Amino acid sequence: MTQDTRHWWRVAFWATLGLGTWAALRPVMAEEWFSGQDKVQHLLAYSGLYGLGRLAFSWHGWRLSGALLTYGVIIELLQSLTPHRLTSAADVVANGAGLAVGALMLACVQRRWPALWTAMAAQGEPECR
Repeated sequence: MTQDTRHWWRVAFWATLGLGTWAALRPVMAEEWFSGQDKVQHLLAYSGLYGLGRLAFSWHGWRLSGALLTYGVIIELLQSLTPHRLTSAADVVANGAGLAVGALMLACVQRRWPALWTAMAAQGEPECR
């Protein structure tokens, strides 16, 4: 992966993280379509953030997972300071589940298309693990 490509993955990652922060702290106005919709949204968001993070940075998966889980805890704490949002431990659990799903999906992609990841190593960057 070229440095230019990695730059754009980083832009996408930080933009997504910024949008996620805004969405997590804004007043909730939408009605839920089904019970647990919020948890599904957390799972999908953190799966996507994990995938973007692995494309953007050459960190090992556990470092990225730890950073994103810490981010999720901070967001929950910030929500407790707003009058329109509530802190939820279940949201943190859903975030962790999303990170696990993201890691599993990426592992499947890496096994299916290993040339994507060996090309990164050939350019002097550590192989994704």
